[in-house]
Amino acid sequence: MSDAAPQPYSPRQRTALVLAGTGTAGAYQAGVLRALAEAGVRIDLVAGRGMGAVTALYAAVDAAATLWEPAGLWTGPSRPSLYPWRTIWKVSGVLLALAILALATPLLVLVVLAVAWLPAFLLELVAPPLAGRLTATLAEWALWVTRGETATAAVSRASGAAMLGLALTILGGALLDRRRGVRRPRGALWWQALGAPLDARPVVRWALDGFWNVMKGATRIARPDAVDLGRRYAELLGDNLTQPGYRELLIAAHDLESRRDVIFALLREDTRSRFFGGGPDDQRRAEVVDLSGDGGRHVVDAIASALAVPWLAEPHVVRFESTGFWRGEAHRVCDRPAAIVRLLEEVSAAGAEQVIVVTSDVAVDRPHALRARAVEPRARLAEYLAGAEASSARDALTALFDRFSGVFQIQPTHNAVGLFDADGSYDERSDRQQTLRELVELGAEDAQRQFIDPVLGASGDELERAEAARPTGPAAPTPTPTRLPYAERDEQPSIAERLASLDYRATRTSNDQIPTTNQLPTPNLAGFSASPLGIGRWECLGSWELEVGSCRRRRPTWRRPALSSCRRRLRAGTARPATGSACRGGPGRWPRTSRRSDGSGPPPWPSRDGRRRCRCRRTPS
Repeated sequence: MSDAAPQPYSPRQRTALVLAGTGTAGAYQAGVLRALAEAGVRIDLVAGRGMGAVTALYAAVDAAATLWEPAGLWTGPSRPSLYPWRTIWKVSGVLLALAILALATPLLVLVVLAVAWLPAFLLELVAPPLAGRLTATLAEWALWVTRGETATAAVSRASGAAMLGLALTILGGALLDRRRGVRRPRGALWWQALGAPLDARPVVRWALDGFWNVMKGATRIARPDAVDLGRRYAELLGDNLTQPGYRELLIAAHDLESRRDVIFALLREDTRSRFFGGGPDDQRRAEVVDLSGDGGRHVVDAIASALAVPWLAEPHVVRFESTGFWRGEAHRVCDRPAAIVRLLEEVSAAGAEQVIVVTSDVAVDRPHALRARAVEPRARLAEYLAGAEASSARDALTALFDRFSGVFQIQPTHNAVGLFDADGSYDERSDRQQTLRELVELGAEDAQRQFIDPVLGASGDELERAEAARPTGPAAPTPTPTRLPYAERDEQPSIAERLASLDYRATRTSNDQIPTTNQLPTPNLAGFSASPLGIGRWECLGSWELEVGSCRRRRPTWRRPALSSCRRRLRAGTARPATGSACRGGPGRWPRTSRRSDGSGPPPWPSRDGRRRCRCRRTPS
């Protein structure tokens, strides 16, 4: 963590909460949600992948307290069964072990006899008559094991029965898979029967049962089927999106058939049209699924897909509508550990202006922090997933931080609980067992220390100083800012619209509105600071404010100067390039208005062709 000043936070801006993680990451996310709820943080949209999809499912309908209550999902007496071994893998493993044990029984008996022969030899030195009878008995047993027909037949029958049971198990599993599956399989029979080693269905049932207990209340009603439950959830959330505590929902998964990410979303009416796109041939419709209306039948599909860990669990099969883009096809959908990049992009497209990212994976950033190597297969897979998620989260925040006015990350400095350890894990640093209840408390403490105290506290101090500095007399009339095309609408423009409007402002600006070089704002080099993520941010001086990574005037709004004005001045001889030969890419272009303190990184104004802009100076008369 950096000790620099945190990024400013504004409750007036549209805020999104992004939850990413697998398995026990949900317990950490529950603690973070508890701290944010107690602090009164306003959240407009929740997005999740993996176990974060389950957390988002509860948080969107104001049911997040079920996650951290004393009898809740993560802190209650009943522990979730996080990705157990599939039954066919257990049965096949037991039968294979029995067959190997039957074949190795003669060898094991000989080893035992050889070990017992040494005491018999020593006994012969002390009591020869007693030792003679013992050695004779050992010799008879060795002869019976090596040459006896009874022992040989028993070993053959036992190993043969175990192998026959293994073959019948694989054959039965293949037949059941063909009968139950909706997709035609391809490949060897044994791989078709075995499939993925872990089972995600117990996790899905655990998540849905907990949510149905919230919906039914004190009534004794059995949980409906997946389609009916999804429609009820979508109807509940869609009818109450304008009520306090209810938030818009985004869930990310990956379609193995189309090799695309799939976004399941339930948004407000004013943002739905531009988010989902339009037209029957729009490629956007191949990647997004609207959960409102009849699309609510896919709510459970979204949760089951997000909980299907790739390679480890069987993908969830989603059958799309016959009137949709995929024309009733059935696709295999699963989670993708690096989908946090896509989540941030979709959150930006949904109009979020600041984002809070919650991850439970810790990247080791100092020496002497290693721990013992895991040898159990599930633990090894969990280590790989944790590393992949931590790396993808840092890459996503480094690449997409400039899409938002504020990016805040909450993550633990130390987490000893593995992704699949529902009963907790042994913590080598504290030499004790760490439970899921402690992981929930850890999430609440990290949210308080990393976001609530430094960010909310600093933003509150800035608001108090602004209120104290506001003049008490009558306010002076201020010029009306120039309205952009989307400013005539009622809703708040999205980040994508603001980025698209940059070119519009560049082409529609008249010459009398072009500020000279000395009117451009001076970069605040001292204002550059590192966020809690260790990522640089922009600050503007005076009457300039930050919007989508660029500085603009508050009153009136200065527009970006036209690109052609500098060229006209160069041709007229009234200006010259400030950087000389460095302007080969396009001499005489206007400079960007602010840079980082160290001069690195792209300036906030994106160029139209990606080339560096040059400073245009007036030629002295």
